[in-house]
Amino acid sequence: MTEFTQDPGEKLGPPSLHGDAMMLQLQQGWKPLPIATLMALALGGLRVRLTRSIVTMFSIVLAIAFLTYTGLSNQLTYRLVVRLEALEAVRPLPPRDVAAAALALSAAKPLEGVPIEQRLQLARDLGMDDDMALQSQSFTLPEVIRASKAKRDEAEKKFNETKADAKALRVDVEMAKSSLDDLNRQVQGQEEALKSVQEQMQLAQWVRSGQAGHADDLPARLERQIEDRFRATVGAMRNPGRLTPEGLKQLRDNLLTLPAVASLPETAKLREAVAVEYTKRDGGELRGLLVQSGVNIEEKQKSGGANAMDVWLIVMAMMTCAVGIANAMLMSVTERFREIGTMKCLGAQDNLVVKLFLLESGVLGVVGALIGIVLGVLVTLLGAVLQFKGHGIGNFPVRDGVVVILLSILGGVVLSVVGAVYPAYSASRMRPVDALRVDE
Repeated sequence: MTEFTQDPGEKLGPPSLHGDAMMLQLQQGWKPLPIATLMALALGGLRVRLTRSIVTMFSIVLAIAFLTYTGLSNQLTYRLVVRLEALEAVRPLPPRDVAAAALALSAAKPLEGVPIEQRLQLARDLGMDDDMALQSQSFTLPEVIRASKAKRDEAEKKFNETKADAKALRVDVEMAKSSLDDLNRQVQGQEEALKSVQEQMQLAQWVRSGQAGHADDLPARLERQIEDRFRATVGAMRNPGRLTPEGLKQLRDNLLTLPAVASLPETAKLREAVAVEYTKRDGGELRGLLVQSGVNIEEKQKSGGANAMDVWLIVMAMMTCAVGIANAMLMSVTERFREIGTMKCLGAQDNLVVKLFLLESGVLGVVGALIGIVLGVLVTLLGAVLQFKGHGIGNFPVRDGVVVILLSILGGVVLSVVGAVYPAYSASRMRPVDALRVDE
């Protein structure tokens, strides 16, 4: 029989009976033992068969992790479908009203009464201090201009030759002249673009530093740049779908909050239109993510979150886990024939043997369920981020997830106890004389 003594300095749990106190209990016919003693006996049995206990607990961990993941995933997808219904139920504003508000607001003076410090901060919020892309253009545009000038020189030479040729037709001269004019306009446009890039780089540098330096006209130029950005962004609201996400964010957070335009009725209309556009885009993105993840939106709406296939998979996983636990506990009974016979010879009752086996299995179930729940929650969170991005975290079923976790813990305990019922019953029905005849 296994020794269950405890060293004085060892802290494995609550104090248990051992030595003379334990022998006194044995001599009294295994009267009801304290729960601490039963727990010590159960933990001792698990320690002796540590490898088998870990393998058995691993099956519980996988089953409970699958149960937790399936329950939370179903709750998450159902909440996302409900969220999608709410997003798609928002009615867009009449396009004519939005276009009229955008046209009226484009003529406003957005910077009236705004001091230079706030204009600088607004310019930074609008990203006008970032010149990384401008630097790239300042390096590439001169090369493009040189190539265009070379083509223009060739076209000019060809035009002069064609014009000087007495045999050339009038149409040939006109075509050469048209080609030369096109190249002249192209070069002129590229030079103006380079000049604009250089001015914007100078402006970005001034916005970063906040000092005018040698350029006295930069504050006025900054005002023109902000007003141009305001008119372009507000004007784009006549067709909100054309706005980039960055432009839409700048319109909502910066441009429509300026004191000169914040109280205008057109601004209120555009704010509402921006909110509707965000809702529309969120709904489109969420629908795409749900479809990409293989979620049947219509079926999920009808079933209210229940999924027959997932329920069947959970049942099969639980049954497989229960069979594995029963097999492991039966093997434990086989290995402990002599130990069980010795306990019964010393007066152990059948119900004590049953309690020990069920307690061992229950400990495995609780520990395995806790580990499985942590694993299942982590996998669900990871899947929510990878599959649904910010929608998965924002709609994660925290409140409903508590119910799933409690059911998972209950499922782990019930699963382990149910799997150990037959092995415990078999051990309790064993006759001591038969058990002691077994050679180990």
